Formats: sequence, structure tokens, C-alpha cells
Amino acid sequence: MGFKLYDQTQSPRLGYQKVMIVRHSRQLPNGDTRCQSCPGPFRRNPFVSGRQTHLVNLSSSAVSMAACFAYASRLTRKDRSRCDGMEADKSCPVVLRGRETLEILAFEHPLAGFQLVKGSVEPGESSDLAAVRELKEEAGIQSTVGRHLGQRRCIVTGYTWAFHECHVAQDLPDTWMHFAEDDGGHEFRFFWHPLVNEPFENWHQVFKDALSFLRKKLT
Repeated sequence: MGFKLYDQTQSPRLGYQKVMIVRHSRQLPNGDTRCQSCPGPFRRNPFVSGRQTHLVNLSSSAVSMAACFAYASRLTRKDRSRCDGMEADKSCPVVLRGRETLEILAFEHPLAGFQLVKGSVEPGESSDLAAVRELKEEAGIQSTVGRHLGQRRCIVTGYTWAFHECHVAQDLPDTWMHFAEDDGGHEFRFFWHPLVNEPFENWHQVFKDALSFLRKKLT
């Protein structure tokens, strides 16, 4: 039975002081109360529907903790950097430029205000490749992926966002328009937002939170 580590977190609502979210490659039989890879009892993960995940109680069993970390240590560096503890639902490409201050590429949606480029990670797709794809689809920009800047769970939506710095070969203008075909087609106005500046009022809260996360990472 395969094993993959996804998250280690506090979960007092479930009565656990410390839990680890794991996923197994095979269907667990209905009614199973014990995992074949991890000797401790488990509860199915209520947060990630449709995946063979469960929660291992690390606070009550030193044996469970040792076994889980032993399996987790088998992950390759590549897997760890992409996973970073959680499986990403959304990917956010981060394009930066340094002028008088560090600026991040952003755009104005005609209906939804100011945003960062981001989109869903498709089944079987890594979050870094999703970042490159989303940047091409939403901004018309070809890029290569650079640093993995981390992941965060969005409090507003519950989705996990992965942030990847993307490098663009050409010099980008201060502002430009691009027609994106998503949601029936919209024309987006792209611009550069100084990371040290607080976002305007018409930024949605999810993007305000994302900017705050990146500001702490990069400045």
C-alpha cells in the first residue's frame, strides 16, 4: 500500500492534538479502522473529499508517529518541494520586477476587480506546470518556472494555493491589455503592483491575503 504525506496540523475539532493527513494509493475497504502502513488507528479525512485520505493521530501513539515519518522520509526532494505539506488546489504564478521597489504582476478583471493570476491545478498536473499554463492563458505570457515560494490554505475558500515564481524572457511593459477566453471571454488590464503597498479596496480578500503572504516571503 502506497503512502504520501500531505499535512501535519492541529485538529482540536476532531479531538486530536496533532494529526497527519496521508493518502493511500489503493481503496481502503469500507469499515476499515486500521491502516496497513501506519500502525495507529485512523479516521477518514473529512476535509478532502474523493481521495483516499485519512488522519493519523500522532498525539496518542509514538509508534504511529515514528512509522509515519519513516514513510514520509521516502518522498523524493522533488515531491517534497511540490507538495510542501499539502496538495495544491490552486496555482499562482508570481512574476516580479525590480524598479524603485519590488513589484508583482497583477491585473484588473472588468467584473471582479484587481487580482493576481491564479487558476485550478488540473488532475495529474503539478502546481508548477499549472502556474506556467495559467500565466499563458490569462496573460498571454510564455514563462519558465523558478522558485517555489510556498503554499497557504485560503481561509475564505478552504483551497490550498501554491505560489511559484515564473521567469519571463521578454521585457514586459508597464501596462497592457490581454483578452482571455475563460468564462466567455474578458479583456484584462495588466499592471505592476508594488509589494510594499497595501492593496486597493477593490481587491478581493483572497488576493489581499495572497499579497500579504508574498510580502512576508519576499520583502
